[in-house]
Amino acid sequence: MEKLIIATPKELDLLIQESVSKVLLKMPQPVLKPDSEYITRIEAAQKLKISLPTLWKITKEGKINSYKIGTKVLYKVHEVENVARQTSFTPKNMK
Repeated sequence: MEKLIIATPKELDLLIQESVSKVLLKMPQPVLKPDSEYITRIEAAQKLKISLPTLWKITKEGKINSYKIGTKVLYKVHEVENVARQTSFTPKNMK
């Protein structure tokens, strides 16, 4: 038999918050590998001397990998440096 619980809106809000907090605490947290250094989209674009839309384009084309850590999009430094060293990488507006 199911039990009927009567609660005020404040009590219901508190119950929901507690339940969500418990679930979030059980979820695995993203961990950055210590052997890899990550940089932001802005830092990656600056290293490559390109705009953010161009960085998005080459990421979408698979020329460089991005890593979503939580809500942030990051790039591995060594991968950005490899792309920067490639002689075949030249944005269209610089040809």
